[in-house]
Amino acid sequence: MINKNALNIFERGLQKSIQGDYFGAIEDFTNAIEINPKYTSAYIKRAQAKISTEEISQILDAYSDYDMAISLDANCAEAIAGRGSLKVLLNPEDEDGLIDLEAAAEIDANYSSYFNIGVSKLQLEDYYGVIEAFNKYIEVEKPQGFWIGEAHYFIGLGFHNLNEMEEAIKNYSLAIKNKAQENYHSAFFNRAMCFEQLNQIDKALSDFENVIKLKPDFIEAYVSLSKILISKDLRPEAITELKKALKYDENNSNILNELATQLFFINDYDSAANYNSILINLNPNKFNYYLNRAVCYTKLNWFEDSITDYNKSIELNNNISHAYYYRGLAHMQLGNNQACIDWKIALEKGFTDAKPYLDKYCKARV
Repeated sequence: MINKNALNIFERGLQKSIQGDYFGAIEDFTNAIEINPKYTSAYIKRAQAKISTEEISQILDAYSDYDMAISLDANCAEAIAGRGSLKVLLNPEDEDGLIDLEAAAEIDANYSSYFNIGVSKLQLEDYYGVIEAFNKYIEVEKPQGFWIGEAHYFIGLGFHNLNEMEEAIKNYSLAIKNKAQENYHSAFFNRAMCFEQLNQIDKALSDFENVIKLKPDFIEAYVSLSKILISKDLRPEAITELKKALKYDENNSNILNELATQLFFINDYDSAANYNSILINLNPNKFNYYLNRAVCYTKLNWFEDSITDYNKSIELNNNISHAYYYRGLAHMQLGNNQACIDWKIALEKGFTDAKPYLDKYCKARV
């Protein structure tokens, strides 16, 4: 039987928790435990209050309260589920957390925590388990509002990772319909990727555009949208999207490189060279950026500048056959005998495009 004073203090702690006074609640639950050291519910509620403070020291300390509650009642589903949820919160790959959550679900469906079980299964890459857990979450816990959307989002992830695109799209669509809160924009993004894999390009394009409207700083959406535009031979439009992405991460090497590449393809060699210059400043030991800028300079007839970059590229990686070939072209334009030497090296390294130049210009020299 619970001491009346302990019960009164415990109930006051509950009120403080409801009001958001978690430290006050912790103090009351502690006082209730001092009066009655076997007060299981007080340990559980103190653990919950500690987690609610969002202070890491308090959160870690909640473990001992859950452990104490379980030592007092080995079948206390609320304590077992709480400890499991805490383990998953701190380390989603912790299989012990999953064991606790599944044990709590077997004891009492009211503390099933199928949502947390599903999240843990996802981290463990058990995608069938993800689908099963979130379907159970919907069936047993009957979530309302955006939580239904969140559940379908995770089910979609499960099918997506199993390459079952139609089922993934179906569940991402349900996530969107039910306005999943945390993963609403991700549902559009992932559905777009599924549409793209099924070659439903226009639907993918529409979803990527929706992602950008919902979350303008979602860089990967711009990049994915640009790839679709490139596949449609809409390079100027793709370049526009990549420039938008760059506003959110101006030193993103992947975006800068893609911009340089696409500008080169539309013959804007000057701009392509400028982006390669930015890349070189960010990554001074990457041979390919010097090589790419050198090719731009060659296209602009800036042959001496291009040779300087070809030299640096070869200094960083002397196994790239086409670097010798293109440097040979630049030397040829300047009337340098080095052209034939470079073409010979390029051919020896397997770049057969060099052979016609060797045959035409160099038979008497090499």
